[in-house]
Amino acid sequence: MQNAGKTLILTMLTISATLANAQLKGAQFSGLPIDARRSISSALLREVPGLSWAQLAKLTSSDGQAYDRFGFSVAVSGDTVVVGLSSADGSGHNAAYVFVKPSTGWANMTETAELTPSNGESRDGFGYAVAVSGKTIVVAAPSRNVGERTEGAAYVFVEPTEGWQNMTETAILSARGSKGLYELALSGNTLVVSSGRDSESYVFVEPRTGWKSRINADATLTNPTFYDGNGYCGACVGVSGNTIAIGVPANFESEGTVYLFTKPTGGWIGNLNPTATLVASDGSIDDELGMAVAVSGNTVVVGANGKNQYRGALYVFVEPAGVGKI
Repeated sequence: MQNAGKTLILTMLTISATLANAQLKGAQFSGLPIDARRSISSALLREVPGLSWAQLAKLTSSDGQAYDRFGFSVAVSGDTVVVGLSSADGSGHNAAYVFVKPSTGWANMTETAELTPSNGESRDGFGYAVAVSGKTIVVAAPSRNVGERTEGAAYVFVEPTEGWQNMTETAILSARGSKGLYELALSGNTLVVSSGRDSESYVFVEPRTGWKSRINADATLTNPTFYDGNGYCGACVGVSGNTIAIGVPANFESEGTVYLFTKPTGGWIGNLNPTATLVASDGSIDDELGMAVAVSGNTVVVGANGKNQYRGALYVFVEPAGVGKI
C-alpha cells in the first residue's frame, strides 16, 4: 500500500499527418470512458485505425505515501511534466512533482523537483489541478482558506535560472468571492481559474515585473447558467493565446454548453461576457457537454462524457475561415 497511487506511465501516441487531416478535424469520436479526466487515447485506439502507442517511461515520486493519488492531475509543456496529488481529505501531503526530460530522452525516473506551499495545511487539496506553460507552473489548492472563507488559492512557481529544484511558491493568487479554485488553465502569461461550480471564472495576467501574490483577479468571466442547484465539471477550463473556453455541463438539463471569451482590445480587464457559444449538433439531455475542454490555436475540443448512455463522445470545433475569432 505504500506505493499506492505514486506512479505515472508516459505513453507515445502516433498519428499520421494524412490521418489527422482527414479524420480529426471537425470529427466526433465516441467510446470515451465515463470519467472525462481519463485519457482519450483508448478511444482513439479503438476508433481510429493506424494509431499506435508505446510506453516510454514510468515516472514515480520519491516520497510517495498511501492515498496520495499521484497522477490525479497532469500537465505538460515542452520537456517539462508536472504531476499533482489529490489529498484534500487530509490523508496525504501537499506536493506537486516536476519531471524534466533528460538529454538522453525519457526513461524511468523520479522527480526532478518537488513543489510545496509555504503555508500549506493538510486539507487544502494542494495538487488537485496543475498547469504548466514554459517556465511557469501553477498548482491549485481548492480548499485553501482565505481569511475566514474557503475561496481556494493558485500557487505560482517560476523556474529558477539554474533549473527546477525543490522550492516553495513564487506567488499565491486568490479571487475574492470564489467558491474554491478547482480548475485552472495557463497559456503564456495568462492564467484562468474557476470553481467549476458557479457562473464565474477569473483571469490573472502576469505583470511586467513578474508574478506577485494578490487576492483580486484582473478580469471576471461570467457565463450564463441554465440549471438549478450547484454546477459541476471535470476539467472545464481551457486557454490558448487570446481565447478562453469555459464548459458548463449542467446547462439545459445537463445537455451542456461551452462559452468562449476572446481577449478584448484593452486586455483581460473588468467583467466580461462570452463572445460565442458552442453546442453539439446532436445534443441531448444528460450529455454533459463541457465536462472537459481544451483549446489550441483555432481549435476547441470538448468532452461530453454522458453521451450515448455514458459511453461518451468528443467534439471538435474549428474556427470558421474569415471570422477572425472563434
